[in-house]
Amino acid sequence: MIQKKTGQTNGSRPARTSGISERKRAEEALRESERRFRDVAENALAWIWEVDADGIYTYASPMVEQILGYKPDEMVGKHFHDLFHPEDRQELKKAASGVFASKQPFRGFLNRNVHKNGQTVWLSTSGVPMLDQGGNLLGYRGADTDITERKQAEEALRASEETYRAIFNATNDGILVHDMETGEIVDANAAFLDRHGSTTKEARQFNVVPLGSGEAPYTQEDALRWIHKAARGEPQRFEWQSKDRDGRRIWLDMTLERATIAGQDRVLAISRDITERKQAEEALQESERRFRTLSEASFEGIAIHDKGRILAGNRALATMFGYELSEVIGMHALDLTAPESRDVLLRHIASKQQEPFELTGLKKDGTTFPAEGLGRPIPYRGKRVTVAAIRDITERKRAEEAFQKAREELESRVERQMERGNPYGLTFRELTILNLVAAGKADKEIGYELGISPLTTHKHLGNILSKMGAASRTEASVRALREGLLD
Repeated sequence: MIQKKTGQTNGSRPARTSGISERKRAEEALRESERRFRDVAENALAWIWEVDADGIYTYASPMVEQILGYKPDEMVGKHFHDLFHPEDRQELKKAASGVFASKQPFRGFLNRNVHKNGQTVWLSTSGVPMLDQGGNLLGYRGADTDITERKQAEEALRASEETYRAIFNATNDGILVHDMETGEIVDANAAFLDRHGSTTKEARQFNVVPLGSGEAPYTQEDALRWIHKAARGEPQRFEWQSKDRDGRRIWLDMTLERATIAGQDRVLAISRDITERKQAEEALQESERRFRTLSEASFEGIAIHDKGRILAGNRALATMFGYELSEVIGMHALDLTAPESRDVLLRHIASKQQEPFELTGLKKDGTTFPAEGLGRPIPYRGKRVTVAAIRDITERKRAEEAFQKAREELESRVERQMERGNPYGLTFRELTILNLVAAGKADKEIGYELGISPLTTHKHLGNILSKMGAASRTEASVRALREGLLD
């Protein structure tokens, strides 16, 4: 008995000692685990936390103060709902309740929180459930990372993208975004799509050249070469023919430049519709061609001038003044005017009168001649200028002088005849007309020479026939000559 009892006593002592040792080792391992957790939690760049099954914080690492402004002991006892941004609170509470109910780990749960100073802080939250041996939820342990700067950058990028897209689609210029290597179209703005009557998907199928008309002076190979040059930082500019949504030919002013869009290097092709400008240029060229044809066919000198400075002229103008046409272009009209007429010319240019005026022209060799000018304002290459017609009136002046001399001689002759008297009581005007009738002049010629109308001439002639009792102008002329009434 003694031996048995002694044996039982000796056998039970190692069992108790072993149990105590195991417990101590477990406790020590737990303390070591807790120590390591604390070391990690208190030195991690993330905020480490624990909450109970009700969502109440039971632990918060020191990083919480840097992230949310609260000291760790201020966090203990708070509910995680209390930190959510008021605008998101209901939605986030609902989402968190679902996580707690599932007892599942979660990662990257994005949520807005409120810093102690009232500022908004964006957090990315991850957590794992803490369960007892029966699988009951004791709470969650997890970590929060401050992603505010990332969210701000994303928001700035989003705002930048919205601004870019707004400008991209608001401009009246068509814009294509090309891949720098292949030249393929990866995006097109509203102005381009509307101009060509296509969708973005269709535009991407245009490859390099959109809706080529077949009449364009350049090829797809040319376009791809320009895209590659622009990709190397050499901006390109050229004019391109295309077709609009209705199939009409249009002209585009194209600019290709390298640009970074949404973080990717691209080539922007900006096209401005210059069809109206090209049509205006073509119309101007046609107008100038017609002007050149007409002016070269004219016997008058034609000059287009801007406040006297000659911009264009015809050969007749150059010949009239003894110059080559190339010499006349760029001269001032004063250089072609004799000194005594320059004031007249300047007054005419300043007043922009549209009535004929006379002046004395000055040739290259220094000789002068009488000239007549007439100016009209016209649009010319985007400016308001004057087109002037210059006529050499030397022959006209000689004819006027001869005419005046003949008229003076006639009046002198009639005065002598009046002094001799006449039996018919003819007036000075009637006797003058009788002299012209005897010279074989018609009523129109007589009127022109005396400065009266043919009707007035006819009335005077009627009076003459009545006074002389003649039946015709021939009878009146013969009688006047026979009777010595006329010289």
